[in-house]
Amino acid sequence: MQRFTVAALALVASAALATLAVALRPTPTAAPATLEVIERVPFSLASPATHWFRAEQPSFAAGELVVVRSNGPDLTLMGVATPVLYCGAETAQQLNIGSSGYVVCVVPFAADADRVDGSGPWFLGAPELPERVTLATARAEYAGALDRGARRQPVEPRARVELADEIALSALAADLVERFVEGEADTVRALRGE
Repeated sequence: MQRFTVAALALVASAALATLAVALRPTPTAAPATLEVIERVPFSLASPATHWFRAEQPSFAAGELVVVRSNGPDLTLMGVATPVLYCGAETAQQLNIGSSGYVVCVVPFAADADRVDGSGPWFLGAPELPERVTLATARAEYAGALDRGARRQPVEPRARVELADEIALSALAADLVERFVEGEADTVRALRGE
């Protein structure tokens, strides 16, 4: 019984600290000038994957892996509500920790969403867990970002890569993390399933 009580108190304290951390974060404004697209790799999948960073969890069979560099906003995944990274009217599925200023992410071409590509515009939306963002919220955030001057970035994509499945997509993402991001060897190994 004591173990349960201690565990319950620890859980409550942890939730309170997470809530406080979210409350103390300033609400961001769109910052398109500080988010730079470095590389775009279009892909198609023989077996569809799930977009985990949106509430509806749509499936997708194509999209782009995109490397984004942040010169200002912190893009570190925290497990609490932080400014959501968007590409157009879609949440970007971040695949690495992001504390180095470089983020490798999937921009899915989900059937239920507006057509987007890795040129953006890229912006940060209101703090939230990305997996709670609905398509309607993403569209509203996008409209607000356009009103604030967010623009596309004309970075030419590499040639389209044909992949078997999400496992092959993760392996390709690992190559990008290894190439662009310092200090995330564990992420590279995890993406490769090692």
